[in-house]
Amino acid sequence: MGRYTLIKEGVTHLFVPSASVKLAVPPATPAFFNPRGVTVRDIAVLACRAYLRLFGDVEFGDPLAGVGAKTIRVLNETDVSLAHANDLNSYAIKLARRSAVYNSVQGRVKFSTKSANHFLEIHSKPGNRLGMIDVDPFGSPTRFVDSALRALQDEGMLSVTATDTAPLNGVYRQVAFRKYFGYSLKTDFSREVGLRLLCSMVVRRGMALDVFPRPVFVHSDQHYMRAYFLLEVGPSRANDIVGSLGYVMVCRECGARYAAELPSTTCMECQKRTDFCGPLWIAELFDANFVGAMYEEAKKSGPPKHAKLLSTAANELGSPPFYFRVPNLADRFDAPAPSPSYVRDELIRKGWKATLTSLDPQGVRTDAPARIVFSTIRELKYV
Repeated sequence: MGRYTLIKEGVTHLFVPSASVKLAVPPATPAFFNPRGVTVRDIAVLACRAYLRLFGDVEFGDPLAGVGAKTIRVLNETDVSLAHANDLNSYAIKLARRSAVYNSVQGRVKFSTKSANHFLEIHSKPGNRLGMIDVDPFGSPTRFVDSALRALQDEGMLSVTATDTAPLNGVYRQVAFRKYFGYSLKTDFSREVGLRLLCSMVVRRGMALDVFPRPVFVHSDQHYMRAYFLLEVGPSRANDIVGSLGYVMVCRECGARYAAELPSTTCMECQKRTDFCGPLWIAELFDANFVGAMYEEAKKSGPPKHAKLLSTAANELGSPPFYFRVPNLADRFDAPAPSPSYVRDELIRKGWKATLTSLDPQGVRTDAPARIVFSTIRELKYV
């Protein structure tokens, strides 16, 4: 096989280090490529297609391109006219160049080997800004967000990945506070807490720059947490979103969970002590137009699971934040866990709002109080 090999992902052929596809843990040298990140790259392509459908052609920037898997796929599977692939690792860029030639997109891509922030600084000048920027580092993206926001044009799309899921999922709360400016929490909806912390970090960095990166789509896959934003420029927009940041309280006694602008240590339902996380983003995670455009693109190509994910996300619009994870609740009274679909349907029959969630296949969002959710699961335990 040699040092590198040719693989196919989507409809794109990619040259990647041979060890990346042979070893269980892809090595960092000579260049890093994770085959298990295919879902993240699939969704990124759909997001780019959706953006082009809604806003028209712009330049795409990948400051941490690695072997160029995402950039080459975006060029080969969307109508982006020009992309910039940058990575400090010259061997990774060598493979990216080879992939560009193989897929006949070499005339639509510019390569560079600068540091990510230096690359973004070059594109921060008026007239040189990018329409789509993808920040996909190993670990936390925090150190790149300011530069990415400065390099993004008005109404541009920013996509941000975090792979340090232990802090975001509540294992290391102090680390989460240090990197994301809010406490995480270990609970049944920790995945959503992590995504909302990621969103709030990006939003708060934007507020300091008098811009509003508005969350339009989020998802999580394996150890990836991923959020997409559309940029709105102006201090008035930045001021408008202060009320969209707040805290989430969770009662370990009765299971209640709710959001508020200020933290509380007393449960609103049973008056027992609560745990809290935040500050974090407590407003909508999905935008109807953007998710709808992604769904239309997913129906045209790609695995059916992506269209299903996006359909579920669209149904979550307007639903209460912070889902209930059905198996976790069923464990409280040692009962078999009913299907989340049955729980959703029964809650709707009782007059409550309820949806499944794209963030967890075992989760249900509802405006029903925790006690109603518990009793519903208990009633359905043998279904």
